[in-house]
Amino acid sequence: MTEEERWQLKQFVLLCEKIKKCRYYAHLRAHKFTFTALGSVKPQTHDAIHYDEDEFRSFLTLFRKLIANRQPTCIFKVLKIVGRCNEYDRPDCREIKKYLKEAERHGSMGIESISVNEQSENERKEYTPKDIVDTLFNADIFHTDKKRQSDLEAIKRFKPQAQVALVLYALKVVLNATKLANKLEFRLGADAVVVADNGRKYHKNECLRSTRRTYLHKRDAINKGYRACKRCKP
Repeated sequence: MTEEERWQLKQFVLLCEKIKKCRYYAHLRAHKFTFTALGSVKPQTHDAIHYDEDEFRSFLTLFRKLIANRQPTCIFKVLKIVGRCNEYDRPDCREIKKYLKEAERHGSMGIESISVNEQSENERKEYTPKDIVDTLFNADIFHTDKKRQSDLEAIKRFKPQAQVALVLYALKVVLNATKLANKLEFRLGADAVVVADNGRKYHKNECLRSTRRTYLHKRDAINKGYRACKRCKP
């Protein structure tokens, strides 16, 4: 793992901590919608959620950093780093990625929008949760894309349904992100060391090249008989 990647993971952990403290997210967690990371969704009712507009925008500012491809804290970039650095994490990383990609598409809803042409013909368009988020980001919250305004108006007309789709998608992403961040927070801590499957020494994370590794608390490694690496001096 490079220093740049290590910095990236630390920023991801810090971002998840900020999201957990966000008042809008805390409000969502207290709502009827209940999820578990990589688990089934409990039955829910699609009722409107009342929220403060400023808190909502504050949450989306942080949430954007989790899903925007150009952000170093994008959860898919983080999953790629974690999966590459530890062979045992790869199945979980693939499963989380698959789950989140499905969440982007799942729950699409039909919205009747009006085409902007002389005939004003009705057309039917499907908006996935990812479409709704992208539209809010690019047509309202962060940018004012003229081409996306018709989509924004269509989503606003179906605000309760669109809001539910966004909330379900955001919760799935954030819950899996915070679960991953909790794991990384330990690994990036001063007391975390790594041992190779066939080795008898414990190392700093950046010292060990093997991807077949196990993370341990330094105290536990010593108690299990592992010796400190003389090169990295963990």
